Amino acid sequence: MGLLPQVAGDLRVSIPSAGWLISGYAFAVAFGAPLMAMATARLERKKALLALMGIFIVGNLLCAVAANYGLLMLARIVTALCHGAFFGIGSVVAASRVAPNRRAAAVARMF
Repeated sequence: MGLLPQVAGDLRVSIPSAGWLISGYAFAVAFGAPLMAMATARLERKKALLALMGIFIVGNLLCAVAANYGLLMLARIVTALCHGAFFGIGSVVAASRVAPNRRAAAVARMF
């Protein structure tokens, strides 16, 4: 279980409700990645990565100061929306910066 019982206790919610912080993040990554990739498609890749990283940082800062379950869930969703798109775009950038025979290694280093 890890930290989930402590998180649930601190937020005064049930363990299953606290579990939604994890599931909500996963759903937001899965559904948000294509949406955020489309939203940043007109930006050059470097600017898109910087924008996604900035939003990710703001989301994590909000997670750190969240005083209640609702704000923490919102902050986790904001963070998750950027997560998938960042790694998707980052993989493309990493692969494009090296010789074709080194692309797999470049993408692997990113993770």
